[in-house]
Amino acid sequence: KRYYGGPDGTGLLLRLATQARRLLTPGGRLCLYLNSIADTGRVLKTLQPDFDLLLRGEKRRHFEPAEMETLCPGIFPHWQQLRAEGRAEFARDEAGHFFLARIYEAVRK
Repeated sequence: KRYYGGPDGTGLLLRLATQARRLLTPGGRLCLYLNSIADTGRVLKTLQPDFDLLLRGEKRRHFEPAEMETLCPGIFPHWQQLRAEGRAEFARDEAGHFFLARIYEAVRK
């Protein structure tokens, strides 16, 4: 459960967005780590009305499906389904599977 963010990976992030909206005053900042296997678009769409969003960094995080299955059995097929629905991003390159690890700065409007 340590890694579980809900069915689409956004549960904790959406709660954080709600709290940040309530607690931060204009100019207040929130730094977010979002990975592309969670429904990043859903999180960003939730933040956009109240925050200016700046992408501060992006890096490929390589993984093997077996590694992720060790953490949470059944997760890789679930990610494949989310990707087919347009709610997750991951791909392959010469080094293997990867998702994108992104750092955003959200500035309260």
